[in-house]
Amino acid sequence: NCIEGCLAVVSMKSRLDKKELFDSLENLASLPEKRPLGDRNVIGRPILNFDDFPYKVMVASSGIALETIEKHLNAFYQDNPDVPLNRRPNLIYVAGQCNIIRAMTGASRLRNGEEIPIGDFYLETVSPNVFGIGRIVSEVQAIALASQFINYQYFDLINQLPGEI
Repeated sequence: NCIEGCLAVVSMKSRLDKKELFDSLENLASLPEKRPLGDRNVIGRPILNFDDFPYKVMVASSGIALETIEKHLNAFYQDNPDVPLNRRPNLIYVAGQCNIIRAMTGASRLRNGEEIPIGDFYLETVSPNVFGIGRIVSEVQAIALASQFINYQYFDLINQLPGEI
């Protein structure tokens, strides 16, 4: 049940269809909660999107039609509204096809200026491989940097280990 210090989780699929999409969404929704940041924040300033750590990615080599993926994604969360935003994927990357990105802040905007409400997903199809891989690397790097300012304490976990190994 420990998720302390985890930077990212990835659900990999050969082909993203409804069954595999729902399997990944259920797995991400089942991630254990982490401890609140509290006084473990060594810089004393808010850590952007800490509540949403770890970064959650679904990666597929191929997938069904984009509109169908979006339809199934929205249907899943209409049927499962109790899944908190921080247990939903940050990015669904289908190689060569698209990126489906969850808006993280109130300032999320499309290139045309349209604002995306927090928690909503939007589709990006321009250079999906470049933007998908680039976004994953950039986001995980940002979490790695922010994690340097968190005093992770593993003593409780260590104390649960058997006395003799």
